[in-house]
Amino acid sequence: MFSIDLKHQLVWCRRAQWALAVGLFVACVGFYVMGIRPPSLRLGVIQIRVDARRAQLELARERTNNFTAVQAETGRLRERVERFEKHVPAEQDLPQLIADVTRFGQESSLSNLQWRSEAAPRRTPQYTELPIQFTFAGDFRGVFDFLRKTEAMQRLTRVKKLQIKSRPSDAAAGTTTVDGQLTMNIYFTEE
Repeated sequence: MFSIDLKHQLVWCRRAQWALAVGLFVACVGFYVMGIRPPSLRLGVIQIRVDARRAQLELARERTNNFTAVQAETGRLRERVERFEKHVPAEQDLPQLIADVTRFGQESSLSNLQWRSEAAPRRTPQYTELPIQFTFAGDFRGVFDFLRKTEAMQRLTRVKKLQIKSRPSDAAAGTTTVDGQLTMNIYFTEE
């Protein structure tokens, strides 16, 4: 009787081992499915988002690195636009131009400022071009200031020829006088 109980117990222990092994396997699978896999999936999604944000950040960094170059190019283009914004008057308006240039010469302390029309106007269907020659004398700073002011006029002009020569005016003081000749074309429309 004892041997039957022992056999019975042995079968029962084997069944219990198998049941525990299956239970342990089901518990491990359940733990993986319920406890490990969802967070790892979420972590994978988060990693994909992080990679996408890093790519966006890198693109934004490249754009900011290019920003100074773009800003400099924009400044250059603005200067070009400002130059083209100078207007072409509807009439010759030569007296006003001469008055403005004379005032620039006086403000720049130039002496001997004279002008003359160099040639006959050249007419095209869109505009008329009139060359004017200015002669002047003064110190270097005055001549530079005068040229800067004539360049800044809002009227469309084109420097055709510029000659500058220096000559000593007072050898004892060491000063030099600059003689200049500026030939510019002015433009106007005839409506």
